Amino acid sequence: MNRLMAVLFALILLACRPPNALSAPTADSTAIREIHGPLPPTGPPPFTATALVLLVAGLGLAATARARKGKGHTAAPPPMPLPEMDDLATLREAYTRGELPAMLLFEQLAAIARSRLIRSDCSAMTSQELLKAAADKVPAETVAVAAALLALCDRVRFGACLPDTATVAEAFASVQQLLECRSGAAP
Repeated sequence: MNRLMAVLFALILLACRPPNALSAPTADSTAIREIHGPLPPTGPPPFTATALVLLVAGLGLAATARARKGKGHTAAPPPMPLPEMDDLATLREAYTRGELPAMLLFEQLAAIARSRLIRSDCSAMTSQELLKAAADKVPAETVAVAAALLALCDRVRFGACLPDTATVAEAFASVQQLLECRSGAAP
């Protein structure tokens, strides 16, 4: 990169210098004379330096991009697929053994709560939209439990709030209560 900057600086200096800067002034060139009409330009046009700078910078960026592309930069690996863990006992065991991180646990708990709350495709809904849609279909007690659970899940999933043991136990109790509330409801 330093070489590129040095070459770029040298090109700018060469392009910007007046054509007779290196020659000694003569008596004829310093004489004052009357100017009649436009003088013919001497040396390169004024935009030549700008064009050279842009050309060199563009070539440098293209070379850098090509070099980086060839170094094997890869995208992040795809996320680990979530196992089908609809059973709360299985989720609890996997979390206790350390096989399921807290972020994925609360994502799975939120998915269970969402699917059980209105029993339709609600993946594109926010938690607030889901609760508004469920307010007409389920009892107020169930909506209150779901609101508390979804708020907790959102704090862990999106707020990077690391849950403690009591919070995890509270989440499991809320999901269990939500499942019990909805077990008697028709789909």
